[in-house]
Amino acid sequence: MNDSKSDANNTEWTSAVGAALLITLLLSLALISAGSWNWFKGFIESAAPAWIQAIGSVAAIVAASVIARHQVHAARRLELRKQAYVEVQKLKIVLALMVRALNRPGFSRHLGASNLRPNRRCHDSEATLP
Repeated sequence: MNDSKSDANNTEWTSAVGAALLITLLLSLALISAGSWNWFKGFIESAAPAWIQAIGSVAAIVAASVIARHQVHAARRLELRKQAYVEVQKLKIVLALMVRALNRPGFSRHLGASNLRPNRRCHDSEATLP
């Protein structure tokens, strides 16, 4: 359905964000180890913890919303499966009742249908209902 498409989009999105974060981390480590960018080193020592906390908070909020959305879709799919199972069980019961009715002695005679073949047991005097 549409859920598989949204799951694929979520997977692509999270992979892209993860790759961007990894590249940023590796670039930062390269700049620190080179030691030639003093302003970057000053930024890392003073403002970086606040930025890391802010980015982590936003990421946690996004992750919580993605998880909640996934759970809602999973609950909907489960409910639809349960409803489909119940409907199939009802149809099986109706089918069994129809088969039982068709196998009753004298069924075609009671309907008055000339195109139905009469049951062999319909002419027995001792025939009983199942």
